[in-house]
Amino acid sequence: MATITAASTPKGLTYHPGKGAIRSFTADVARASPLTLVELERQGVSPRLFNDLRAEMGLSSARMVEIFKFPRSTLASKIKSKAPLKGREGQATIKMVKLLAQAQRMVDNSTSDQAEG
Repeated sequence: MATITAASTPKGLTYHPGKGAIRSFTADVARASPLTLVELERQGVSPRLFNDLRAEMGLSSARMVEIFKFPRSTLASKIKSKAPLKGREGQATIKMVKLLAQAQRMVDNSTSDQAEG
């Protein structure tokens, strides 16, 4: 059985806010190996990613919290302290990124003139 050493562990994904960051991070997550995604879940995701996803989708903070079913106080404190979203909050955020990646692939592969990529 092969052993995974630190040298063979894939480089983790990190969200770097900025122009085009959501699209870039979404593409990185879509290409990531399962092991890399597990590592991302373990390290947690930036609360800034959650806010930027919300803005990208045109949703209010209240609506986003309602969709994700996050405790408002927990999310607010993590955003204020810039603590990573781990556990259920981190997994839900990663799943939304993966869903956006899937939707983007559908738009990119569409033959409709109305599809915008």
